[in-house]
Amino acid sequence: MYISEMKRSFLITLIVLMSFGVRAAGWDRYFEAGNQAYAAGDYETAFRQYKQIIDKGIESGEVYFNMGNACYKLDRIGMAILYYEKAKRYLPADEALQKNLSLAQLRIVDKIEPVPKLFLVEWWEAAIQILPVNAFAWLVFALFVLMAIFASLYIVRGRQIFRRMSWIFGSLLILTGLLFAGKIYQNETEKFGVVLEKKVSVFSEPAGGGTEVFIIHEGTRVQLKREVNNWYEITLADGKTGWCKNQSVGII
Repeated sequence: MYISEMKRSFLITLIVLMSFGVRAAGWDRYFEAGNQAYAAGDYETAFRQYKQIIDKGIESGEVYFNMGNACYKLDRIGMAILYYEKAKRYLPADEALQKNLSLAQLRIVDKIEPVPKLFLVEWWEAAIQILPVNAFAWLVFALFVLMAIFASLYIVRGRQIFRRMSWIFGSLLILTGLLFAGKIYQNETEKFGVVLEKKVSVFSEPAGGGTEVFIIHEGTRVQLKREVNNWYEITLADGKTGWCKNQSVGII
């Protein structure tokens, strides 16, 4: 396993904790305690320490990453993949995270071939995963400021270089704004989960007496379409659809 660097993880998470002001005071000790337990091979204690941070409402890619590492060491593959996927929302370009997720995915029983997509659709989906929502928001703001500055300089001084720069930053602003909007739309309309149980029966209707249509296993990623009572309607990457108990799936 590729383990997150302790010092880097601690500093990043400490900054996140501090951003919550007095409410987060002292919570950094849970992260440090988790790191120490992990280094000592006590993965159960490490997981509990990290989870105390999440349970208090503070979410961090580094915390989720280390929770995934602890679950992997405890042979809880479904939980490991779930927390790695959660970490990806905050650390989409983290190389160590992607390597650990790939290692965990090798343990998945189900080998599902996704439905082919058009090249432009694949490009668009990959592009909106480059940055988390907050980073897109800051980038849009920065590009808007730069465009406004160069546009103002062109108006005041009339030099063509300022006009060209304002057009460049304006074009980048439009493209980034579209990606930002796509990211928000995806987050609001698409919900995914990970199977947490070793073996899960999927039925044709939200009832145990329905027809079993297929079986999925721990670690498989599914899209959640809707919830009825205690059942999720799920769709696999290959297009198969059915219903399973909601306690069988952890929401990313």
